[in-house]
Amino acid sequence: MKIVMHLLLLSLCYAFSLLIFQSGFLLKRKELQMRSQCSDAKLYNSKCWMQRQYKRVVVLLVDALRYDFMVPPEDGAPLSFFRGQMPAVAKLMTRGGQIGLLLADPPTTTLQRIKALTTGTLPTFIDAGDNFSPSPIINEDNIFFQARSCALNVAFMDLFTRAHPFDSFDINDLNSVDDAMDKIIMETANALFENDLLIVLGDHGMTTTGDHGGDSDDETHAGLLVYSPSQKFGILPGDLRQIDLVPTISLLLGLPIPFSNLGVVIGSLFPKNLTNQAIALNYEQMRSTMRRLQASLRAAWTQFDLSLMKLGLLCFVEALLFTLSFRRLTLIHYVMRSGCLLLQLSLILGGSSESLAVPLLLVRFFFWLFILFTSHSSISSFFSSSSLCQQFTQLFLYFRRYFLCVSHTFP
Repeated sequence: MKIVMHLLLLSLCYAFSLLIFQSGFLLKRKELQMRSQCSDAKLYNSKCWMQRQYKRVVVLLVDALRYDFMVPPEDGAPLSFFRGQMPAVAKLMTRGGQIGLLLADPPTTTLQRIKALTTGTLPTFIDAGDNFSPSPIINEDNIFFQARSCALNVAFMDLFTRAHPFDSFDINDLNSVDDAMDKIIMETANALFENDLLIVLGDHGMTTTGDHGGDSDDETHAGLLVYSPSQKFGILPGDLRQIDLVPTISLLLGLPIPFSNLGVVIGSLFPKNLTNQAIALNYEQMRSTMRRLQASLRAAWTQFDLSLMKLGLLCFVEALLFTLSFRRLTLIHYVMRSGCLLLQLSLILGGSSESLAVPLLLVRFFFWLFILFTSHSSISSFFSSSSLCQQFTQLFLYFRRYFLCVSHTFP
């Protein structure tokens, strides 16, 4: 019996520890379902938020494209064998293109980075589980929704009719795929029209061992290339984040910035006479987002959850009756109490009145009421054989012994 009780207590300790850990580690965020509209921009007299700057924007997203892959080789530089792997990028830089360092917010998994690149939001670590989802859905406002709303075409690369895959088991072949990507970038750049913009970027970086998903510099530092046949871009800032591309691409195409965007426009990609206008529109969008978040938080902060309040009182009454009824506790009692504690803890650590724990606790409450008043006489004797003063005295003495025990155990 002692071994069983010992294992039970250990199980409770493990469960509580994991639940407390996940409450701090697996953070959650509120998704705003609002959509930006052309009528929201009231700063300038234009058809939508801003006058369109490019006819087409071509985005090439290369998986795990490190920043140093794009950087020309330098003598004596650390890990120099990573540099100069894409000579086509160097040629495009001589024609007015620019490269930059993009910071990818962790988790550096592909789906979360694509979501951030389309919505301008920051995913939490628990969203990394969506990377294995067969049909992930983005419910927030995004660039593709805005493009369709403004009657712009959005084209994705579909399945190829012919494929020539590289042999993944050829461990001596270290550059065939890199050379192929370099060739694709140059062919795409040569096929652009004068009023087109090419953006090549990596969704995340990669460690020297080929891993990603964490928050190290190698994993969060991704490469960026911007090129247009009709423009010569200035030097890009050194503190760019991936989500900064969302408001930048939106305004360059004359689209509303997605409502939940947290990125900042890249001023060097706009004409000098339009930079202040782009910054002002970005500011107005962020202010609208902050106001909506403030309203949501204020509404949640000032409202009582009556369902949980009533449930808490019922749980307190049930615990009181349980304490007064059972003099000798068996293994079944410990198991039932452990289940009750786990359900209550799940509500404390982020549950709501819609949680599955609520009906389970209610069923348990009425079940124990039935058991207590039908199978045990201690409850009825407690309320009948003693006066009201004696009842409160007995209850006071019990809680006094309880708190004395706790104070001696945890000084």
